[in-house]
Amino acid sequence: MLTNKRWEVRTIKVAVISDIHGNIVALEAIIKQLKKETIDAIIVLGDLCNELPFGDAVIHRLMELNAYCIKGNKEEYFLEYERRHYEWDNLQFKNTIFMYHALSEDSKEYIRNLPFDLNLTLEGATIKAVHGSPSSLYELVHQYDEEKLEKYTKNLKEDILLLGHTHDPIWTIQKNGKTVINAGCSGVSVFHIGQAEYLILNIHHGKFQIEKKMAKFSLETLKKKLLASGMVENEKTFINLVYLALIGKKEIRKNFYDTGKRMMEQKGKKLYREDAEGIFKTFKLFDDDVWRKLTATVEPYFLLKGKEK
Repeated sequence: MLTNKRWEVRTIKVAVISDIHGNIVALEAIIKQLKKETIDAIIVLGDLCNELPFGDAVIHRLMELNAYCIKGNKEEYFLEYERRHYEWDNLQFKNTIFMYHALSEDSKEYIRNLPFDLNLTLEGATIKAVHGSPSSLYELVHQYDEEKLEKYTKNLKEDILLLGHTHDPIWTIQKNGKTVINAGCSGVSVFHIGQAEYLILNIHHGKFQIEKKMAKFSLETLKKKLLASGMVENEKTFINLVYLALIGKKEIRKNFYDTGKRMMEQKGKKLYREDAEGIFKTFKLFDDDVWRKLTATVEPYFLLKGKEK
């Protein structure tokens, strides 16, 4: 039977990616898979950069793809640093400064113009996309947060609420007749070793189906790129902890930060700088003596060795 193309309503495919955190190797693995499908749009739910030092490459790739992108808390850290020009000399803070200066000027301009949220209508389905929650970049909304899910769906106009930020594996839930989707973490997930998770929304005449996807990426390639980036020479501890978590040793990083928090409390010190403004009021910053003591306990596990000075 012939189909009247004028009246045919086709299914569109929308890729949803969240929390890349500068992992260009993971993003390229996702793009390679997307090329095998007919993708009509890409939505990225913030935290494009800031954790791994390849934010510039990530942003340029997303610009090439004309992706719909929103701001995450990690972009806000860069923007707040840019506004305030903090001159904190903590070892830990050197990582934020390094990754900010690794961005080109056009990438900085790009994140300055990122919106807080997006409201889209695609093939009859209405979508609200945010990073943390509809009211905050850094509010965590988990699948078990009944009060928050009730709060953010009871008056939601859109059919779908897209979230990121938590780094939970992808989940979906129905609440108040709405679909809430957390798109997981593509760049630095500790649940899927060497795999970047993302999802595809298949939308047809206002109805939609969700496909969870995985793209394998090379941890060895990522390691080589990290060693060539200069970040290890800048400050060895932060990036080694990130890499250890990526290869399945997340407890080393967790214990490092949990112990550091206790050490700061024992010293009677606050975790946040008194002169911090905006989002940096939530930035946990350890004193250098604490950072060095903890580094000595975890350094035997480090796999990223910088060049000898």
